[in-house]
Amino acid sequence: MPRGTRGVRLTLEIPARQALLSQFELWHFVLNQSHLPSGRPEPDGNEMDSIVARISEANLKRSWQNIFDLQFGDEEWFGPHSTRSIQACLPSLRLKDIRNVDFFVAR
Repeated sequence: MPRGTRGVRLTLEIPARQALLSQFELWHFVLNQSHLPSGRPEPDGNEMDSIVARISEANLKRSWQNIFDLQFGDEEWFGPHSTRSIQACLPSLRLKDIRNVDFFVAR
């Protein structure tokens, strides 16, 4: 967020069962329709294209399920678990779920 940008931060209280948590950075594998490797991806360039071409659509989509495992991913490649961004998706947000509204300006 650029310096000077105005924003709003909400503090919510919702039942845990209503929030679907996932690793934000790993979500990009889904958005890019890329296979999410269980370890550090070694190949690059044409070699990687060849590997991806051999992955079935079912295996591709199955690999995406790992974004919901908050402990998934090699720390050397994806970074320490403690520093990863976790996103929450909610089916709805009700006014009664909001505990605080904090307006701020980015520094």
